[in-house]
Amino acid sequence: MNDRPPHRTSELGFTLLEVLIALVILAVAAAGFANAGRSAAQQSEYLTLKTLASVVAVNKIREAQLSGVWPDTGRSDDAVDMAGRQWAVTTEVESTDVASLRRLNISVGLKNTDPSDTPLYQLTGFAGKH
Repeated sequence: MNDRPPHRTSELGFTLLEVLIALVILAVAAAGFANAGRSAAQQSEYLTLKTLASVVAVNKIREAQLSGVWPDTGRSDDAVDMAGRQWAVTTEVESTDVASLRRLNISVGLKNTDPSDTPLYQLTGFAGKH
């Protein structure tokens, strides 16, 4: 007489349907992690560009303040090389209520981008007449 209990195949492992469902769940999770990684990389690049653009803007303000030259009112467009990139810098100089003070509005973006795009960084500073 055989003392072993009857063999039930449903207890031996997973069915094909269970394995396929598990694979679909893993595939969806992997796609989500890939999108999160890509988004983090894009955000990191954007923040790097924005930080570099802020340095370009501050440098432009400091140049005007330290040059000893009274800035004329109006708008000028310049190109600046920094950190292996070319930056488009727009400077708008405006008079103020104080005769010996000029307002400098600096806008910085990457060169060769659509001019209608919002600049990466904008900064306002002042230059005084010595």
